[in-house]
Order: sequence, then C-alpha cells, then structure tokens
Amino acid sequence: MLYNQVRYAEAVRVFYKLRGRTSNRVSTGLVQELGYAKYSTQFYAVKKLLMEEGILDSNGKFVENAPNVWLAELPQVVGQKEREILCDEVPFKIFLASVLGSRRLGDLSRALALSRSSAYHAASRLLKTGLLQRNGMEISSSGSAKTWLSGYLDACKTHVNVTGDISVLFRAVPAYIDGPRAYFALHHEVGRPIGRADMVIATWAPYLGFWESIVNGVRYFLEYQKNVEVLVANPSARVVWADRLPFNAKARLPR
Repeated sequence: MLYNQVRYAEAVRVFYKLRGRTSNRVSTGLVQELGYAKYSTQFYAVKKLLMEEGILDSNGKFVENAPNVWLAELPQVVGQKEREILCDEVPFKIFLASVLGSRRLGDLSRALALSRSSAYHAASRLLKTGLLQRNGMEISSSGSAKTWLSGYLDACKTHVNVTGDISVLFRAVPAYIDGPRAYFALHHEVGRPIGRADMVIATWAPYLGFWESIVNGVRYFLEYQKNVEVLVANPSARVVWADRLPFNAKARLPR
C-alpha cells in the first residue's frame, strides 16, 4: 500500500538516483547510501519489499514509471516528520480522505471503520504537523504533502491509461474487487470460457467519488466491456491479493 511505500521513500530515491549504474556499483552504492552495513539483512528486506510493491523489478532495478518517479521525489518536497506520520495506516487514510474532500472527523472515523480514539489520535498528529487544518467541525488537507499526493494520484491515472496496469490505483486508494470478477479470479472452473466478468469495486465512503471518477474516466474501465459498479465496502469481506490485485475471498456469484 502507498503508506508502506512512503515509509521507504528515502530508499526509493536512492534506487532511483543509482538506476543508471552497473549492477555491482549499484549494489555497493545502495548499501552505502542507505546507511546499512555490508551484507545487511535489513537492506535485502527493504529490497524485497520494494520488489513486492512493484518499485523494483525481479533483478532489483528501479522500475521507471510515473508513480514510482513521483514517489522518488517525495523526500525532496515533504519533510521527514510529515512522512513519518503518513507512513502509518490510520493517519494516511484520514489524510487521503481529506485530500479527496473536506470532512467531519467524527464522520470519517465511522466511514473508514476506525475506532474513534485511533481516528482522533491520528488527526491530532496530522494537525500538529500542519498536514491537516481545522475549520469548525471539518478538517481539510494543506501544504506540500497535499500537492504531492494529488500529483501522485494523477500520475497513477496516467500510468493506467498508458499501460492498463490498475494495481497502482488499488495500492494508492484503498479498495478491493468483488462480484463475479473476484469470484472467477479466485475460483478456476474447468471449461469456463476465458473472458471478463462483471466487476464490483468496493471501497470506503470517503473514497467513493475517486473510484467513480476512475471508472468513468480511465481507459481500462471505459473499454472493459462488462458492467463495473462502485459500492461501499462490506465489513465482513476478507481481502486477499492475487496477481497484484485485491479481491474479496468471500465473493459470490449472483443468483
């Protein structure tokens, strides 16, 4: 998820800076620039995570696309204190919701299925660093982090329009695939014709508008040729990842 990528933004920037060097020099330079000891297990753990996130390829080299390059610029435009907050799941979800539109904090805690205490604690941290600002009962995002995140989401849209790779969207804005598309992705049926199936994108209420704009404005979904519906996430869903996409493991076919 994007908040995990934010946690390792400094490492991403180093991989980006050294992307043009030979493999041996890259390996040596990376360990030195990241501050790890030679043959550090932590270095290889970070490298493995970034490969899983699609930031590095199977050879450990930086994957140069719009979202990854935008992520590599994060340490240049957003301070370390702000990044330390945004790499936590709850503050990130609240900040993301505020970037997508001003919200009442009390409504956000319910809409994002967060406990009231965790939501208010996260909001307090965001307010203290200036990532959020309060206007009466509503909160809204502000500063360079807001500009960066808005630009990152635009970069994801461009990437999907060019490549058809929708996984970056699901990692940036929490949601999962449900309905027949999820069922057939997780349950292979012998003899079933290969083809696309109706899809439900389930997300949390503050993100509905974003996903509706994606379905109505991104080429992948415009050319999908089957019905795509955006609905509020089901609290009982069990999300599993397959082929870098999130699916509801409890998906069922309509009767």
